[in-house]
Amino acid sequence: MLRACVLLSVLLALSIEPAAAAVGDEVCIVGYVMDTLCLNSGSLMDMPAVRSLEEPEKHTFRCLVDVPACVNSGFEVLPDKAPGRSEHCRGLKLDS
Repeated sequence: MLRACVLLSVLLALSIEPAAAAVGDEVCIVGYVMDTLCLNSGSLMDMPAVRSLEEPEKHTFRCLVDVPACVNSGFEVLPDKAPGRSEHCRGLKLDS
């Protein structure tokens, strides 16, 4: 699992209460990093049979670093699945 520690630049990027964090606070989130193109399409570019929110662990580094359309779409961090859910949620959008 990839780990991402992010310095908040815009509080609106997080779906948390304003009292919990402020602009400039350091926030650490653990999850899968995936490009927005693969997330929006619903499946992985290099494995179309894999649903992006169901199995993000199958996402390859190739999409993250070698495919211009994926790299230029931006990135998001997907936290662990909530109990009883089959899909990960879209947790934090990173600047592209």
